[in-house]
Amino acid sequence: MKYIIYLFLALFTHVLSAQNIKDFSFAKLISGYPQEAAFAEKDYGFTDFTQTTLVTGVDSFQVKLGSYMDQGTKGYYSVIYYGKKYGFKGIDIKSTNSLAAVSDTLVFNLNEFMSVSVRTRYDSSTNQIFYKWIDRGAGSKIANIVADGLIQPNKPMPDFAFYDLENKKGSLSDFKGKYVVLNWWSTGCGPCIAEMPILNKMVERYKSRKDVVFLAVAWNDKEQLRSFLPKRAFTYQQAYNKDLIKLFGNGFPRHVIVSPEGIVTEVLSAVTIDKNNKITEHLEIEEAVKRQLEGK
Repeated sequence: MKYIIYLFLALFTHVLSAQNIKDFSFAKLISGYPQEAAFAEKDYGFTDFTQTTLVTGVDSFQVKLGSYMDQGTKGYYSVIYYGKKYGFKGIDIKSTNSLAAVSDTLVFNLNEFMSVSVRTRYDSSTNQIFYKWIDRGAGSKIANIVADGLIQPNKPMPDFAFYDLENKKGSLSDFKGKYVVLNWWSTGCGPCIAEMPILNKMVERYKSRKDVVFLAVAWNDKEQLRSFLPKRAFTYQQAYNKDLIKLFGNGFPRHVIVSPEGIVTEVLSAVTIDKNNKITEHLEIEEAVKRQLEGK
């Protein structure tokens, strides 16, 4: 009798799982990683990479997901391609054998003002990612690009709080009357790290200016930031506040220039990729800062 009950529960769970994923597409993870994720192996020692491509149903962007091992712990990442740019970030996907639970929702920022959402679930028994795009709250086979973000060009920049490496609280309003060049970044963001030498050159170029502040706000905690910065020269003023993801969004890096009057004059995701899939030497943020501070 007990065996019959167990068998019934197993069959019921299987049917429930099938119902939960019937509207999902799936993609199998294979060994390897895209070139844009190579830094994670080199700089962080991650191993056992896998990758797959999600079918978006549109031509304007591409999404790759994958996994890696970090000292015995499994992690996941995404690479989003939009035009000549890409974004790399770590993501959270729950693993299950039944797929009966509600799936996680990931939000991918394509640029400063547009994003797409997708529900995902990793089936460890088949090494597959199940996914469906979100269109006005419902599942879809085709990705729906939506406008989002609280930061808009030519509008007042919302004030926000942050903490420096000494845990002292500050706010954007502390810099009233100055140009503020903001960098929203994460220590796990490959493009963020790649552009640091160019950002440092900007700081050096304008170091004699008393009317400009270069402020980097990290989506990390203090310990993570303190551990990372000794390994990489990054001469922006350093701050952190994970809650600001609600303001800046999920995409890294993001650059915002605020005028002395508190108006947003530029919003950029500044990593540019050439035809050989290499980060170009000159980023859009350089030209934007030059226009603001030199009137060119």
